[in-house]
Amino acid sequence: MIRIPSSSTWLTAGIIVGTAVSPGLAQECAPAGVAIQIQASASGSDTVAVRYTVVNNSGESLRWVSIGAGGQERTLAVPAQTPAVMEAPSGWRGIVVYPEETAYIHLWWETVDTRTGIGPRSSASTFAIRVADPNAVRPGLIGTDGRPVQPIDFTRLPFTVGGSQGGCWWGRVTPASQR
Repeated sequence: MIRIPSSSTWLTAGIIVGTAVSPGLAQECAPAGVAIQIQASASGSDTVAVRYTVVNNSGESLRWVSIGAGGQERTLAVPAQTPAVMEAPSGWRGIVVYPEETAYIHLWWETVDTRTGIGPRSSASTFAIRVADPNAVRPGLIGTDGRPVQPIDFTRLPFTVGGSQGGCWWGRVTPASQR
């Protein structure tokens, strides 16, 4: 028999399949405040192009950007407004994420090379998606939860960003005209 300390008690086991000496804690992000800002501008009619500018006023390089999830907020997917990533900064890649077994959606961009982050006190404006205009959502449409479906305003979504030194921040995208 092997004894493994666990907090203040001892566990006795005949066979150990695996142990975690210090399990990792979920990453807790700070409110973005002035450290990180994301502004969005939209153009087009039937199909809308939304361009995001990420402003990094923090002291570390940004390595990933998630738009559609921030803090406790999540964005419900609306089938009539399925986005597609159009652009990412050089050295980055972007995808649309539909978390498994949920009705949520978020946009995700990440560096593919650690030298291509958004440096401290700089910005990048080549994050872009293409999506159907909010008018594409039929009035009176009821979601799977029984509530009326609301069109997604891709210029006002929650966000979370992560830095090269492990920092992360959450906030809300603001339309470029409301800076």
